[in-house]
Amino acid sequence: RDGLNIEGPTTSDGWRPTTVEVMVMFPAWYFDWYADENSVTVEIYEGPSPTGQAYRLNRRVRKSELSWSALRLPADADWSSNDREQIAAWMTFDFSDQIPPGSFDRSELFVAVGWDSLGFPNVGYSNFELPCAANWTDYGDGSWRQNTGADCSWPMMRISYERIVPEECD
Repeated sequence: RDGLNIEGPTTSDGWRPTTVEVMVMFPAWYFDWYADENSVTVEIYEGPSPTGQAYRLNRRVRKSELSWSALRLPADADWSSNDREQIAAWMTFDFSDQIPPGSFDRSELFVAVGWDSLGFPNVGYSNFELPCAANWTDYGDGSWRQNTGADCSWPMMRISYERIVPEECD
């Protein structure tokens, strides 16, 4: 599992994350044989680290439910094992039924993504150019470790927020 400390909106009236999209990928040579057997889990924690209550969603990666497209990774993609040709899709995790409106009051959240131990699907990553201080990894033993150094890969995620805005009436 990999996770990120992410800056959220700042509002005294509350907010919540509603959806997280994760880029999932398979090597092009494997995609036609993939039989919908793997899952991805997304966890959200209020605050800057993976402590406290986690909101958690697990979804099976079903090819027919996603919009797939070809993706060619750069030659220096560290983990690709020379599988530069990938088939990728954004997978949506909707937390709006789980996280109450306005329930977050801190300006940071921690979002983690986990996948099956066999390594599929791959998860899209930045290519080692982002600061490590906001990046955490669980190597499978259940213990999160905050990464160190200047250049880390971050899981590729898109996060949607909902802010509470008080009505202003005259």
